[in-house]
Amino acid sequence: MTPPSIQLNYLSDPQDKTLLEAGLSTLNSVVSQPALAALLRPSEAALAFSSVTVTTYQHAVGTCRMGLIPETSVVNQQCLLHGFENLWIGDASLMPRIPAVNTLLTTAMLAERVSQFIAESG
Repeated sequence: MTPPSIQLNYLSDPQDKTLLEAGLSTLNSVVSQPALAALLRPSEAALAFSSVTVTTYQHAVGTCRMGLIPETSVVNQQCLLHGFENLWIGDASLMPRIPAVNTLLTTAMLAERVSQFIAESG
């Protein structure tokens, strides 16, 4: 009954910090423009602040593999859960990759398609 401990290890790879620093540098150049300079004051503390506040924007996807072989997948091509009758999966877990947009609309369309599979099943 113990909940899982999920450690995402943000900024644990040296390249993560390099990319964050580059992004903060770009942000600094934008907010330093005259139109914004009076409103925003970037500081050296931004990187330190980011290292403890960085989080995921994208939603986790791809935890439910689709395929015809039950031993290597979770659902079939109609999103019906292998080994069960009348139990479909219709959420972001089916997406093989994170979409380039927020997952809300993509998940809604996927769920709409699954609802068609359910209706067609009788």
